[in-house]
Amino acid sequence: MNTKLIYEGGCLCGSVRYKATSAPSWVTHCHCQMCRRHTGAVFATDAGFSVDEFTWLKGDPTYYRSTEACERGFCSRCGSTLCARYLEDMETIVVAVGTLDDAGGVQPEHHIMTESQLPWLKIDDGLPRYSRFDPGNEQFDQGL
Repeated sequence: MNTKLIYEGGCLCGSVRYKATSAPSWVTHCHCQMCRRHTGAVFATDAGFSVDEFTWLKGDPTYYRSTEACERGFCSRCGSTLCARYLEDMETIVVAVGTLDDAGGVQPEHHIMTESQLPWLKIDDGLPRYSRFDPGNEQFDQGL
């Protein structure tokens, strides 16, 4: 049996919808201040999908260039955080996990940027924690 994974999601108002036809290459909790401001949450949970397996089904996000290294996408109608793209890695789109129709279908692997974690936030999920980026993704450790 050949079943292909499909992940779908979108913004709050439904103006922007997307589909990924492969599993994310990573899922992480990010504690940097930029992600906090982008999401309005105390940390962001994001999944990296291959752009070759990702399609905008309806509408397109509006992008804001938050740093020299990153553009962050949102719905221009309802303001929902949708994605980010690192200009050093245009092969990956970073999707806000909360926008997935089935956010429970992905499992976070670690916490990054914990040097920026809010001091009153206590997390005991047992996941690995990295003060900046996880090993292997140091190229994104810039402009945050």
